Amino acid sequence: MKKIAQQVLSDNPLLYSKISKAAGIEESEVLPLFIELLRFMQLTRIAAERLSPSHIVDLAWHEFILFTKYYAAFCHEQFCNFVHHHPGGTEKENRLCFKKTHYWYQQIFDEAPPERFWGIIVAEIADASDCGV
Repeated sequence: MKKIAQQVLSDNPLLYSKISKAAGIEESEVLPLFIELLRFMQLTRIAAERLSPSHIVDLAWHEFILFTKYYAAFCHEQFCNFVHHHPGGTEKENRLCFKKTHYWYQQIFDEAPPERFWGIIVAEIADASDCGV
């Protein structure tokens, strides 16, 4: 994932500053954040349900989408399909989708998502019976 992220950012050098500014982070943090975005995009292709990124991952996604031609080609190359952004939903629905994202992240990557980009979900809140996974 790191090599792919490095290639995207190398192909689109303006993306570094756009993500840095939108997310309020140093440019040195853009690569790790972009890796998390790519992981989220991968999860959306694996899970057969709606997922939700963290706020900071979503900000990076918004900036990537603005490179429309590159983004469309990237999605086709990496995922064989365009990865659409579906904002909206009630607060309760969005919380549920975010909990599911944490669940899928741990299942697929065999680790908890990094707190600096994903926050934390307290175990009793993310209990499988509560989040429907």
